[in-house]
Amino acid sequence: MANKQVIATNQLDSDAKKALAVAAEYVMHVQLGVKEKTPEYYVRKAYSENTYRAYRADYQDFVAWAGVEKPIPVTPALILQYLADRADSLAPTTLAHRVAALSFIHRLLGYEDPTKSGAVSAMLRGIRSDRVENGWREDQAPAFSLEQLRAMLGCMGDSVHDLRDRAFILIGLFGAFRQSELTGLTTDRLDWLERGVVVSMGKVKQDQVASVRTFRAIPAIATANLCPVASLQSYMDTAGIDNGPVFRGIDRHGNVSRTAMSKNTANRIIQKWAGRALLSKADEFSVHSLRASFVTVLRGLNISDALIARQTDHRNLATMQIYDRPESAFDNNPATVLAEALGNSIVRR
Repeated sequence: MANKQVIATNQLDSDAKKALAVAAEYVMHVQLGVKEKTPEYYVRKAYSENTYRAYRADYQDFVAWAGVEKPIPVTPALILQYLADRADSLAPTTLAHRVAALSFIHRLLGYEDPTKSGAVSAMLRGIRSDRVENGWREDQAPAFSLEQLRAMLGCMGDSVHDLRDRAFILIGLFGAFRQSELTGLTTDRLDWLERGVVVSMGKVKQDQVASVRTFRAIPAIATANLCPVASLQSYMDTAGIDNGPVFRGIDRHGNVSRTAMSKNTANRIIQKWAGRALLSKADEFSVHSLRASFVTVLRGLNISDALIARQTDHRNLATMQIYDRPESAFDNNPATVLAEALGNSIVRR
């Protein structure tokens, strides 16, 4: 084991550095009171709470391994030893997130970024290569087929719980929302139009300062129990929601909370109805399955990635490949065209 001797964080003198330090300290879970209208307040607002929360969890694992309260700044050598020690217990994607958190904190504090070392990036690639050779595959939330979605929706009644869950699933599917976008949806971002509902996105994962105003179109369809717009309207009317969070917690007595539902509640909704519909491995589905379903189903219908990305807000079309599934490998595949052509030539003989 390498010596874990580290250097304590230096006192930061300039106001600009202090403002950045507030954001870094916030990641490191130091509770700091930040008043509005100060540089510290605005710098911390540069990133979403979800970003801070994710980086904090990643950073805390490194702290636990190092055994030092504030192991910043660190050297590339220390990161290499951390990666070696965690290579078998953490997924390669998780290790990449840990490294990204260390990069984030070092950059905010004005230190040289140790994660930019060629050795660190090479080791991450090597760990991934080794794990893949030994059978590791990146976890993917399974996608629903349209038949499975109909089966889930067909199990629902007209209680306020069921109305909420129907709207949650349909809006999540048609909007291709990430979990945080769906659970964080508020009424002021809904525009009700003749053709459906338009959601104003504001800040999104790829654009946390909302430099470009983006929208998600949720179309109305004729079949009422499959219509996302009608389902959303019915739920909101029944639950008495006219402002604030759209999708909220509801207790067993049917009392609707004033606050947005949690991530755990959101995933339980998906798993509950997957189980009711008797889907295989129901507990593996999650809110992300709705987004995955949007992409997977439309790619199977030969819709281009560029058009799909207009709704999903993917900035890099290459990342759409993560939604490839074994069950959809034959969809729009030239090999199937070849098979049909070969079969037809045999028949003609």
